[in-house]
Amino acid sequence: MSLAKFAGAPADGFRQIERVPLFGVPLINATRAEAIDVLLGWVRAPASGSRSVYLVNAHTLNLACADAAFRAVLAGADAVFGDGSGVRLAARLQGRRLRDNLVGTDLVPELFAASGVAGARG
Repeated sequence: MSLAKFAGAPADGFRQIERVPLFGVPLINATRAEAIDVLLGWVRAPASGSRSVYLVNAHTLNLACADAAFRAVLAGADAVFGDGSGVRLAARLQGRRLRDNLVGTDLVPELFAASGVAGARG
């Protein structure tokens, strides 16, 4: 899979992936494989600073709705992934379909396994 182009990511070798705005927070509408590809690409790239990646559930989005500063932090992230059926339902109620449920307890162990680092675990 190709790597996605996110804010602040190098332009070469990346492609655009749709963002789905929910309550002022732009969620990356990626499959699990695409998300892992992107994250691995960032980890393996020459150091150019840190990246902010968040996995948000319905409660997190509710907090962001009520707190403009928190919403701004999420909106300024390099990547925000939707975690849970509540997020998927909110997107569906807005007429959008999230391609995958990027639950952290599934995504992070798969990311470590895909990294090929012996003994890496979530």
